Amino acid sequence: MSTSIVIRDFRLSFIYTELCLEVISGKIRPTPGFAFLSQGNIYKDMFEAVQAPRDPLGLQPPWREGESQRFWKRYLPGAVLDAVSGRQAWERLVPVRSRLPLAVKGWARGQVLLEGFYYPHGLALLITVKCQEALTLSEVVKLAYAIRRSERFSVQNNQQRLTLNLGALSQRALDSMRSAALAPTAAKGVQREPFTLFTVVRAEGDGLTTEVATNGDIHNALEAITEWPPDPAAVTLPSMSDVSCLPLKLGIAKGSLLYAHQRGRVVWFPGLFTSQDKTISSLACYHRNHLFGSMQVDS
Repeated sequence: MSTSIVIRDFRLSFIYTELCLEVISGKIRPTPGFAFLSQGNIYKDMFEAVQAPRDPLGLQPPWREGESQRFWKRYLPGAVLDAVSGRQAWERLVPVRSRLPLAVKGWARGQVLLEGFYYPHGLALLITVKCQEALTLSEVVKLAYAIRRSERFSVQNNQQRLTLNLGALSQRALDSMRSAALAPTAAKGVQREPFTLFTVVRAEGDGLTTEVATNGDIHNALEAITEWPPDPAAVTLPSMSDVSCLPLKLGIAKGSLLYAHQRGRVVWFPGLFTSQDKTISSLACYHRNHLFGSMQVDS
């Protein structure tokens, strides 16, 4: 029964983007250190320069040393990531990673990580929550809603200590990035509601590798954390046969879904998240790959 499901590890990521139309049109010029954002030839040179350590602006390629880089290796076919050409980066819209002046400290429920990226046409911010508590499905949904709406985080912003909810935290981070690249007085660009990605990394319970039942606990949870209705309990769920799910590889366990709505995805792969073989379960890596792919599309 789904009531016995215990989620022991999950990731919840929010992708915030800002399209800077005035930079594209030439109405606003980037600050001197970020002039490369508006000129392809300078961007190419800068991208090659930031692959060397200790860039003075704190900029780096989007990939991080020591992490599995499957997304970027496939996105840039045939590339050696340490030697990606500036031309390839410009043509493939590869962003540069920014060092942010904000960090969430001491959240009791897990970790909150912020990552900022600059594109020639705008900004992208990733906020990822990692939680490794033992929670029921209903508790996970409740926590996910609290993270998005009401949870208050202790944030170190340079020398300031702030208490911010997710919306205020994301806006402060985007404001900081925009101010550095354009000017403190630059108008806010075009923003949308965040795109969300939720992945169960480790869980246990009965009946997980069977087809997901319409109106069951799993269906309720997947719908809530992709569509984000104001009151999940009051929603009439679509039949599972009518649900939008992205295609998966053949041979994956029954009950596996990449549950989709316009601004959200849930990765629900019970054959992997119940596996005791940690060399097989690569869902944290899958989450990162899917996150970067979604960022490239959403930006």
